[in-house]
Amino acid sequence: MGDPGFELRLSANPSNTYRIVWYRDTTGLQVKVDVLHRPVMDIPWIPEGRFEWFKNKALPVMPLLPLLLMRLKTWDDHRNSPYENVQEKQHTDVKDLRQLLAIAIKERSNYAVQRKDAHWLPNSFVTASEGRLRNLKSLYPDMNDQWAFLGF
Repeated sequence: MGDPGFELRLSANPSNTYRIVWYRDTTGLQVKVDVLHRPVMDIPWIPEGRFEWFKNKALPVMPLLPLLLMRLKTWDDHRNSPYENVQEKQHTDVKDLRQLLAIAIKERSNYAVQRKDAHWLPNSFVTASEGRLRNLKSLYPDMNDQWAFLGF
């Protein structure tokens, strides 16, 4: 791939024929990289000027606010799945949401991550996110202050 931080790995499911991209930063933090295109998973339209750029503008990445709200959607989708193995993923989703919230709070002065900054996102996406957030807050009240800090 050219960047030593990126690595292709086999899927955990041996029947899958694709590989998964992982990135390891200089601190050793590892993250799975999902490459998705609209309209997959109801990803909202992101105007070109709103993208963040990774590695000297080589890779566009979703801005932090819609990323946080998409992760909230993933949690809700997993939680409401009829399949037990998918429902089990919701616990990892909550961990990811906690990490993203911590990043959003820490970086709020550098990135538009507050509720008031969502004006450019589709209203239907924000409204649906607020409904999901009510459910999350009722199940994980310890996260309420963090969300409130971001204006949600």
